[in-house]
Amino acid sequence: MRTQPRGIPDDGSPTVEPPEHRSVLGRVISRLISDGSLTKKASLNAAASTAEQVARIIAGLLISPFLLTKLGDYLFGVWQFLQRLIGHASPASGRPGEALKWTIAHEQRSTDYDFKRRQVGNALAVSILFLPILAVIGGVLAWMAPVWLSKARTSATSGWA
Repeated sequence: MRTQPRGIPDDGSPTVEPPEHRSVLGRVISRLISDGSLTKKASLNAAASTAEQVARIIAGLLISPFLLTKLGDYLFGVWQFLQRLIGHASPASGRPGEALKWTIAHEQRSTDYDFKRRQVGNALAVSILFLPILAVIGGVLAWMAPVWLSKARTSATSGWA
């Protein structure tokens, strides 16, 4: 059983790459973004999350008008419906990529590459284990989507909606 966190020798000093092996830009970036405080790490995480959300919104604002004009109202609605179905089915994958990302991020300073390889193997195993569940859920959604869409189209044309 290990008593020290990964990447920290028994004397308590962190093991990091020697400065002479890093480029000048790498040293500057490292100094700016990794002072080690949790506040700075949380701020960087929030900034990355915000940037991702802004990129999604901008992409949606740029792509949606194009899709609407090319597909028309009904097919654009079908496209949106299918996007939502995929979003509802994705948790059935077990999200091993998310778990792997957080595990590797937590152990980023570690030099235990065997541990990291095992984590990648574990993520792959979880993906394979969840594949039948995802296939069943995806199959049911794919089987039912035309039924739901035909009901939506008939109710929209008959004035029910």
